Amino acid sequence: MGGAVILPVGRQLVLRDAPLDRIQALIAYIVWPSLVAPVIAPLAGGLIVTHLSWTWIFLINVPLGVAACVVSLMVVPAEKEPTDSRFDLPGFVMSALGLGGVIWTAHLLSGGSLTLLTALSGAASLGLCAMTVHHLRRTDHPLVDLDVFQDLVFACSQGGLVGFAMLVAAVPFLLPLLLQTSFGWSPVTAGVVVMFVFVGNIAIKPFTSPILNRFGYRRVLHASTAGLMVTGIAVFCLPSTFPTWILCTMALLTGVARSNGLTALSTITFATIPANQRRAANVLASLSQQVGAALGVALATMGLALGGSLAHSATSQIAFVVAVVVTALPTALGWLVLRRLPEHAGDELRTH
Repeated sequence: MGGAVILPVGRQLVLRDAPLDRIQALIAYIVWPSLVAPVIAPLAGGLIVTHLSWTWIFLINVPLGVAACVVSLMVVPAEKEPTDSRFDLPGFVMSALGLGGVIWTAHLLSGGSLTLLTALSGAASLGLCAMTVHHLRRTDHPLVDLDVFQDLVFACSQGGLVGFAMLVAAVPFLLPLLLQTSFGWSPVTAGVVVMFVFVGNIAIKPFTSPILNRFGYRRVLHASTAGLMVTGIAVFCLPSTFPTWILCTMALLTGVARSNGLTALSTITFATIPANQRRAANVLASLSQQVGAALGVALATMGLALGGSLAHSATSQIAFVVAVVVTALPTALGWLVLRRLPEHAGDELRTH
């Protein structure tokens, strides 16, 4: 719950009064943690497990959390946005139960649980989500203003973001498992290879804004989404006998596509949204990314189980290829949604 609150609140603090021509540069910095953390984690986890114990994977969060709290109290101004609306408690409860139920159902399915309980959980969760949408559209003071979805650019960007976030989360989740269980590499070695995704993130970052300014958001989003699918699948198809540098290069290219795509999606979200609706757009964009990431890991687990049954081995490389292909299918659907973006979408954010 804490993590879910931090992302939209932090981004809202930065973007609420920002002019359109500054949003692109600000998002470029904000998106870094979501790109870096999942890539550093395998290496950090491998080092911790190898040289300490698995309990430190959780205990290390305590000093990090304390440091974050101290810095927040020192840096963030004690301001409160003016509002004349009441807290939408029914909307909060229904959305929390509905979305939580969807994630829980995905968890049950990822474990191969095709039971009546799973079916009832899925049906009840989807029903609650539908009731939540109905409530938010009818109440005078909704928890989140869904009218922002009437904006074509925003709606298309969120459809693309969910699919993109699914594959973004699945690759660093599956890749260390492939390298350790199928290739027989150590946790540290596997973590080093995954770190090249981070290298790609960092290497392309100084060029992201110039690329967006030169080619435009629509083209960059199409290329980044297609690039993520191609490199994300290819890195799992390379045999263990290939030179390691080829695997590292493919991981680096995956990081380049991740970085460009997430920055473009996170920025174009606000291209045509007026300042008074940025808070709602920000909350929904954060929700799209977090739900997409959670569903991506769940779908990758389901795909791994499916691939394992087809290959008669859960640690077979074929199982991992099936898993990443299954997870890339929603990304492909998101790519089709992004094709509905107007030709000049995001031009308001470009600087020359």
